Amino acid sequence: MPANTDTLHTLIGEIYDAAFTPALWGTTLEHLADAVGGAQVMMGIHDFANGAIQVVAPRMDPVLVDSYREHWWTGDRLWQRTNTAPVGEVLHAERFVPRAELERSEFYSEWYRRLDLDAAGLGVNLDVQHGVPSLCGIKRGRGKGHFSADQVALFEALVPHLTRAARVHRQAWALNLSEGLLLAGIARLAQAVLALDHRQHVVYANAPAEALLRAEDGLRLRGGRLMVTDAACRARLAARLAAQASPWHTPSPEDALEIPRTQAGPLRAQLLAMPAQAGELQVQAGWLPQAPPAVLMILEDPDAIHLQRKHALQQRFQLTPAEAELALQIRHGDGRAAAARRLGISAGTARIHLQRVFDKTGVHRQAELVRLLEALDAG
Repeated sequence: MPANTDTLHTLIGEIYDAAFTPALWGTTLEHLADAVGGAQVMMGIHDFANGAIQVVAPRMDPVLVDSYREHWWTGDRLWQRTNTAPVGEVLHAERFVPRAELERSEFYSEWYRRLDLDAAGLGVNLDVQHGVPSLCGIKRGRGKGHFSADQVALFEALVPHLTRAARVHRQAWALNLSEGLLLAGIARLAQAVLALDHRQHVVYANAPAEALLRAEDGLRLRGGRLMVTDAACRARLAARLAAQASPWHTPSPEDALEIPRTQAGPLRAQLLAMPAQAGELQVQAGWLPQAPPAVLMILEDPDAIHLQRKHALQQRFQLTPAEAELALQIRHGDGRAAAARRLGISAGTARIHLQRVFDKTGVHRQAELVRLLEALDAG
């Protein structure tokens, strides 16, 4: 336990406050850096595979932060090498990138040196989602030498609280997102709804969507990423997500697609830009999660809808399964003979079923039956 327990307890309180109020992370990180003798502190996510960078660096010139996000992160060997370290393990920078190697790099001469930093640093991987860790790192000022034993001990004592706060932060963010979707009316939809980022990670799924994902027919989750089984449809989905990312994109029928399944008919998917209510909450998330939800995928299962309509007709009008099925086929509007062909029954059987449907529903013509079914759906 570090000698200065008052400092420790104060920092622990600030860390948990920031977990619930992301705007406090900047001040909390500065206090953390001061307590352990650091000059600069950075917290964030480096998804090197996809080039997604999110950082909070309260003491850094915003111009340097922008240049890091836009270019210099690719040369940050320290973050690359510590990205695979276990969550909660205290990381000493010089074990991963020795001073001599750091000072030979272009990253050091063109970016790092402008911050007047030393090779000494302390860090920790806080959390992992979709295989990408979140890291907090503190760097020593140039000429200050190594961290003292007391400074390292203080950081080690704070690490369990930092990792726990990261998990709490993510959970709170997920609850806020769900609340935003609820306010937008999305969570109340009977259809399956997924919120995706631009790399197809599922950020939110309502109950019907979770049921479809569990079935793993046409759609499945792999490492938190939505995978479409059909290769051609997979390529179309990626293209539509990329189009949604463009600020000039306008919604169109092109945003809809069909997702083939092996055990049932295809799912109909519509892609929509994230509603404003949920998007505004994302701004408050700070450095988590890796990428904000950008697109809603609303999935319609025609087979399930058909089955619901069939059961509803049976219960309301005491139709047999065969009669209810014929009534739904008549709704296509192409006549009794075409309905009979789709069902694989004879014209005579279809005529008998349809007369019974008329008797039970109180209509006398096919057009009246179609209007009745449409009114039932609307009501």
